[in-house]
Amino acid sequence: MLKYNMRNNIRGVVKNRYTEGINFMRDNNECKRMSIGFYIFASFLVVINSFLFNIAGALVLGCLTLDNYQNIKTNILIAVGLIILSSIFYCISRFIRNEYIRRFMVSLRVSVLDKILNFSYGEFNRKSKDSYISNLVNDVNNIKDNYFKNLLRLISNIGIFIGCITIITIFDYKYGFVILVITITLMMVNKKMEKKIVGIETEISEGNENLTVDISNKFKGLELIKLNGIEEKFMSKSIFSINFFEKKKVKMNMYNSVYENIVSFFMAIFYIGVLYYLLNQFINGGSLAQMSLMILLTDQSLVISQVYTLYNKHKAYKAILKKIAVDNDKEIQSTNVVLKDFSFNEGIILKNLTFKYDNKIILDNVNLSLAKGNKYLIRGKSGVGKSTLIKLLSKTYEDYTGDIYLDDINLKDIALESFNKNISFITQDTFLFEDTLKNNITLFKDYEDDEVLNAVQLAGLDTLASDIKEIYKFNIDENGKNISGGERQRVSIARSIIRKSDIVFVDECTSSLDKELGLRVENTLLGLDSTVFEISHRVYDEVLDRYDYILEFKDGQIYKYEVKDTLKEVLQ
Repeated sequence: MLKYNMRNNIRGVVKNRYTEGINFMRDNNECKRMSIGFYIFASFLVVINSFLFNIAGALVLGCLTLDNYQNIKTNILIAVGLIILSSIFYCISRFIRNEYIRRFMVSLRVSVLDKILNFSYGEFNRKSKDSYISNLVNDVNNIKDNYFKNLLRLISNIGIFIGCITIITIFDYKYGFVILVITITLMMVNKKMEKKIVGIETEISEGNENLTVDISNKFKGLELIKLNGIEEKFMSKSIFSINFFEKKKVKMNMYNSVYENIVSFFMAIFYIGVLYYLLNQFINGGSLAQMSLMILLTDQSLVISQVYTLYNKHKAYKAILKKIAVDNDKEIQSTNVVLKDFSFNEGIILKNLTFKYDNKIILDNVNLSLAKGNKYLIRGKSGVGKSTLIKLLSKTYEDYTGDIYLDDINLKDIALESFNKNISFITQDTFLFEDTLKNNITLFKDYEDDEVLNAVQLAGLDTLASDIKEIYKFNIDENGKNISGGERQRVSIARSIIRKSDIVFVDECTSSLDKELGLRVENTLLGLDSTVFEISHRVYDEVLDRYDYILEFKDGQIYKYEVKDTLKEVLQ
């Protein structure tokens, strides 16, 4: 449950801190479309830059056959002017492309983060959080380093090909037709490589993700690994994973190299034929400048043979983009189901509730009513379903049969965001931010000073800060290193108090505390004006009679006992 509690906390903070980025992503679609247009425009400036440079080169080579100084001077001046103009176009193109890439990357990172934070609990739990870190770091960096270079080459190659074929055909339509047939043939050969390239790029992305998860898991268990002297065994496993991943990348490089060498071989033969033809043209009266330009344009036109390779890579990067940034909830949104807001006035009803985990029945056709405002102590042996009940009631698990009703509304029909605003989690390890006590309690949301002070006092945190000024000034170190375990729990309780949560889920929050601290935390919890569901193996006799009911798990069923009548019988 800690993961989901942390997720809720982080989600609130990130959404506040990244509001500007999210607005940039969501509210400026027209601006984004315009940016894409600018990027395409900037890419075609590279095409113009290439043509101007080629024309300048042809003019300079043409000077070798000129015997008039004035004509030579004119050619050189024009060539210099074209080179300067070409450089200006390139600089403008580079500036526009860099600005677009900057905007795109801000939007992409925010989009990936926003997608993850908007997962339902079930969706979020499908993968390790390290997979999401890999998406945010490895995949996003892959897009940044490769996607735009590839897109620039794809756009500019198409533009250069169209321009070159047009000019060549104007000079010699037969030669232009031959070049067109050859380039289209090469392009079709490249098309055959599409699935292979996309598949390998996808495997590399998944390999990055798996490797990140594998290394992260080993770091989490580093203390255990070192204490038991099994570093070598885990190192060998890591080497195997790294080696397997690097082989995938080598496979991709080798595949590209072999293919490029084969293409280069046929291109060399083709160039020999081109030079033979153009030299004959020159011998029969053609100008050196024209021949030079035709050679340069022929060379440039052959870039179209790379279009399918570039397009294949573009599709591979688009697949990665889709994996990390596209909203997975589109199917849900398209069903036109109008979700209801949270409303809790009477109670919760479990009707024929059945839940299985790995084909093991945890809850078997359970029927139970739970009244609002009551305090429920959840008991039972390890693995019988205590945490499962909390996850079902908190919409963490939704793959059950039967129904859960909040008043008369099916829990599945309640909007997750509305539901989350009215519930709280208190767990063994409360996640804390390196920030002020006030921000850790309010989670960066706006509350009146009186509300903050009241939450601090009711949660017993006045030992840290007794007035509102101290609450604003007291700083909590990274993940609460400068406060005690009991004070950490009380920060979590203060969060519930200030949110005025209707339902509070508590999972073994006093298990690591001494009796005095544990009793103080329990008294605070049982004094909340909320419906409380608490899992605890540790029961304090001093507060036991303050619970209304005990929920005992046995053989897939939940038995409800009223504390004041059957306390001794149940706890024996």
